This record gives sequence, structure tokens and C-alpha cells, in this order.
Amino acid sequence: MRADVFQHVRNCYLCQRGKPAPNTRVGLHAAEPSAKPLEKLFVDFVGQLTRTKRGNSSILVVLDSFLNLSHSFLLGAWHVLL
Repeated sequence: MRADVFQHVRNCYLCQRGKPAPNTRVGLHAAEPSAKPLEKLFVDFVGQLTRTKRGNSSILVVLDSFLNLSHSFLLGAWHVLL
């Protein structure tokens, strides 16, 4: 049965399309390396989550591309300003 599943996945067009090749780098984070700390930062809001006892309902995540170091900050209710 294992050989049958392997053969099916190997011949299936959708299966081959859905999985990237192992040597490809995907996403903006891998597209262009930075040369020094704080040169390129990625910021993401995660929320609205269930409100905690302290009133936090979202998380701010900041990633430094050079150091590959992330910081997370708990936030209360936040609003998108345009």
C-alpha cells in the first residue's frame, strides 16, 4: 500500500503543485537579506483574540530580518487608522 500511495502522490499534478521544491525560498522574508540590524523589520498584528484578565486582546509581533529575532508585545484593543 505504501508504494501505491507514493506512486499516486508522485504522479498527481495537484500534489506536485502544492508542495514547493526543497531548494526554493518563499516569502518576502527570504527574498532580500539585510546588511545590518534594524535595517529591515517585519511587523504583524495578531488579534482580536479573547480578552485576558489584564485587558489584552491582541499581539504585536516585530521581527528583525538581520538578527532573525522576534519580539512580541501584548496590546489592548487596537484600531486600524487609515
